[in-house]
Amino acid sequence: MIIIFSVFCLSSQDGLEKLSLKQIDELIVQTDFDSALKALSNYIIRNPEDLDRAQIRIDKIMKAKNDYAVLASHLVDLLAAHDEDYENHLKIISRLEELEKHPTEENLAFIRLAKKTAQFVFYNSQFEKIMASADADAGKA
Repeated sequence: MIIIFSVFCLSSQDGLEKLSLKQIDELIVQTDFDSALKALSNYIIRNPEDLDRAQIRIDKIMKAKNDYAVLASHLVDLLAAHDEDYENHLKIISRLEELEKHPTEENLAFIRLAKKTAQFVFYNSQFEKIMASADADAGKA
């Protein structure tokens, strides 16, 4: 029920006051989760008897947001461990971008930082390989 309370606290602006569940479903398909939650908040206020159907959509959004968080956490773990699979990092970042096509500013900032960090890990790995090779070559001389 905490989720329901938080949904009631959302604003009723942006033309989302009177959307139908079908229109809200379209926002969810477009991964515009913040707008969908605002519209659901307004829908519940207008249609309290239809709470169960609205809650199904809230649960779907929360699952999608949780999936995003799990994948983002996995990426952070890989980058923190200096995992050198740059292509895998980019695939995960692309997947994060696909999961939410209308991301919050925080999500956009995270993705920008993840891209920079993945590049740094890759270039640092390349640098270390070059230095190790040069050190090995210097030792032979």
